[in-house]
Amino acid sequence: MSDTGRFQLNDLIFGQEATAEYDEMDDFLRPSSSKRLKTSPKLRSVQPKPDIAPLPKGKLQELFFTWLCQPSSSKTIRGLISDLQSQKEVQRPGKSSILPDARTQIGAPKSPVSNLIRVNATFPPSPVPRSGKPREDLLLGGRLSPLGFLDREQESNHADSSLRNLSSLRSSLSRKTSFSSTATEPHAEKPSIARFYFAEGRISAYEHDEIELADVRAAVLRKAEQNGIRGVNKQVLSSIMVQSLGLPSFLTTCVFDRILELSPEEKGTLNVNGSTEGHTGPVVSLGAFMKFFKELCLGKSNPARLFYLLKHCRVENYLSRESLRPLMEGLLECHPGLVFLSSTPEFQVRYSETVIERIFYSCARHNTRCLYLGDIEKSRLLDSLLWLDQEEDINVERKYFSYKHFYVLYCRFWELDTDHDLSIGLEDLMKYGNGALTVRIAERILGGFGRENDSPVKYRMSYTDFVWFCISEEDKKSPRALDFWFRCIDLDGDGLITLADIEYFYREQYSRMEDRGHEPVPFVNIVCQLLDMLQHPEEKKPLISKKDLRACKMQSVFFNYLFNLGKFFQIESRDPRLIQQGKLRPKHTLCQKTGFLMRRI
Repeated sequence: MSDTGRFQLNDLIFGQEATAEYDEMDDFLRPSSSKRLKTSPKLRSVQPKPDIAPLPKGKLQELFFTWLCQPSSSKTIRGLISDLQSQKEVQRPGKSSILPDARTQIGAPKSPVSNLIRVNATFPPSPVPRSGKPREDLLLGGRLSPLGFLDREQESNHADSSLRNLSSLRSSLSRKTSFSSTATEPHAEKPSIARFYFAEGRISAYEHDEIELADVRAAVLRKAEQNGIRGVNKQVLSSIMVQSLGLPSFLTTCVFDRILELSPEEKGTLNVNGSTEGHTGPVVSLGAFMKFFKELCLGKSNPARLFYLLKHCRVENYLSRESLRPLMEGLLECHPGLVFLSSTPEFQVRYSETVIERIFYSCARHNTRCLYLGDIEKSRLLDSLLWLDQEEDINVERKYFSYKHFYVLYCRFWELDTDHDLSIGLEDLMKYGNGALTVRIAERILGGFGRENDSPVKYRMSYTDFVWFCISEEDKKSPRALDFWFRCIDLDGDGLITLADIEYFYREQYSRMEDRGHEPVPFVNIVCQLLDMLQHPEEKKPLISKKDLRACKMQSVFFNYLFNLGKFFQIESRDPRLIQQGKLRPKHTLCQKTGFLMRRI
């Protein structure tokens, strides 16, 4: 028998993973080895490979070996092999010649279910296919015989596909085979899985778009009638922003501009008196508003509406800093807590820059200066905007919009920027925190290793760069601060902090301790403390990853040891129990960044 035919027969009967088993059975079929059919130790050593359903597969292997040991089965297989070698048409063999009680007459190799077979006198029937057709008809529409042979004319066209389909059918039947009495019952239909992914955000509570459109249309008509307007102006639009659109009211101007861009024909009627009681102002038709709603709001969640409203005509699927300018313009124009800034445009610009940087610092999960829809949903930015829309005191919201926080950050930057050109260098940065930072870490910061600087001048820091640096310095426990300082410490950028990196930064700390008259802590002691703090195994190389620092929850202590001398002395003088309490501090407690800003107000 040729090797090709032999392996084809082997793959069709056993599957592609059983080549070694077929080699053994091929030897058993020879007349010279007929006496060794029951006593061959190789046959007893054949074990089925691990599978997702080991019991059904073991049982099938045992039944097949039992059938293979029958003289009639051996004769049938030898005849098929000879027909295949002589290129004759392979005849479909009849039913299996195994006797009903052959399982008790012929010893079979042991398997994991031998005891179960001895106890049960009968075997459950094979599972019925869903289509109700015999198993032979399911094998590629009858092109295969029960042993899997193809007709000679179709062999070249269907050999590969037949093997794949037969393998998948074998694994499917193996998974479905069960030793319970319910095996003959028809399979139940697969349960329908509810939709769990929404590309444009989770849809609203409305089941049908027509219902939502009708409700929004009725709300607009009701508000327009109350204001005596035939159409939609900014006053009507502001009254339905929260209830109908799910957006804060200070985005009214932004929404109105989008309506005009989607309906350019409405621009000619802006100066027309559209009311019955003398109200004037820009008015758009109800149809133009509904067109805007269908285009940007219908079928989208509230965070998705905010995202696509600010995204505007950008081709990219993310928000940039310029995309948030309309949001800040509407906030400065409408919020009562920021009215006093109307006479100081320069402070309005700096406040807007600070808020935008804080939004990107807290919400953006990727170091790409891009704000995606998922970032807005997970950060719950819209909830903060809606809450701020109802709150008159701007300082109550401490996450993004507090004016007091902005004032502290800008004053700190103004003190360092001695020439007031909105840019600071190495000499200016070394004054931060009364000289707490080392020169080496300051050079890494100004070099843009922690974050690519916005300043066009190399080794200079702009105000927006300073906002990121200051927040990261005062709250090193946040994920964004961990990324910032890890990139600064990782000199070679391989994603691991080595002993060489630690020594490079701590060497300057050691010299500064000597210059200030403090007893310096040896480098070996510092390394032992850091590795113990990270719970680093002794048998592993002293390589520290970002995951290790995140797991220990004491990354602020790790970084302060290396480049902040003032906080280094504070940590050394603290009670270790206080450090442990800080490590286990509940999440609802104010963060270090908020505490730093509040202490300086």
